[in-house]
Amino acid sequence: MNDHLLAQMIIAERLSKNHRSWQHLAADLKNSLAGASGESRTLALLKRELDLKADPIILTDLSLPYKEGYAQIDLLLLHQGFICVVEVKNIKGEFFFDSDNFQFHRRIDGRLEGMRNPESQLHRAVKAAEKILAVPVHGVIVLASRSGRVVEGPKNYPVVSLDYLPFI
Repeated sequence: MNDHLLAQMIIAERLSKNHRSWQHLAADLKNSLAGASGESRTLALLKRELDLKADPIILTDLSLPYKEGYAQIDLLLLHQGFICVVEVKNIKGEFFFDSDNFQFHRRIDGRLEGMRNPESQLHRAVKAAEKILAVPVHGVIVLASRSGRVVEGPKNYPVVSLDYLPFI
């Protein structure tokens, strides 16, 4: 469990449900728990089903320096034949990637909502890993929820469902 998630859980436990910030904190905690669950399922699947001649090293929840800040990496696979950043999304809905404008939207329950763009997050993480490791790095977006469907995919990175990940 990462420090941010642990801090969210402690604050949610201690903060009164009548506090004006509790609703916002509870929503953020729910999203963080969903993300952690998707990352955990992805890691378990890779350890169980990834069929490579040599076992990869899989690092989780990394924060790498990038430009003026940091890039967050859900999973980093290090193998003698390749290096790959895995950006895990455990979200529901229909997904629309707009690679030209670097935007991402999802439609859920008839509403269209803008969200952080997984393709931009992944690109930042790939570039940070390439800078540190000084080798080419691949990237993939993994949809951990079976309740998600890509309507319009990204141009620069593949998007796969969790069940298909070991086969790419």
